[in-house]
Amino acid sequence: MIEGCTITLLGRSFPTDLCIITLGSFEVILGMDWLSKFDANIVCRERWVRLKALDGSPITVYGDQESKIPRVISMMKANRLIQQGCNSFLAYVKDVEGEPKQLLDVPIVCKFPEPVAKAPYRLAPSEMKELMTQLKDLLDKGFI
Repeated sequence: MIEGCTITLLGRSFPTDLCIITLGSFEVILGMDWLSKFDANIVCRERWVRLKALDGSPITVYGDQESKIPRVISMMKANRLIQQGCNSFLAYVKDVEGEPKQLLDVPIVCKFPEPVAKAPYRLAPSEMKELMTQLKDLLDKGFI
């Protein structure tokens, strides 16, 4: 136990007693007793902690802000991670903020004539006979 230590946050001093423990990458862990001593208000969603300094003035400490840049990895790295057993999810991203596109909003590249006839399987037998006659006439005249 190291007694009488001082932790300095944003230029303000906070007295504390520290206990040395090997914790890997952590430098200091502040427990519930220390946080309650300085009337800590923790807002996890916004990633900040508000403390009262010894003089009673509030101090707000902000955590690392999450990057707004999307995290992108290469396909090769993704394959390697999947082979190692990592969970993977395929996401289909859809813009729901923008207005939905209407058919009229799509630019026309080339105008085409209307289809000549319905699909043959949708024709009545009499219509099918008429279509066959027209096609035979066009074939005989050399248009087809």
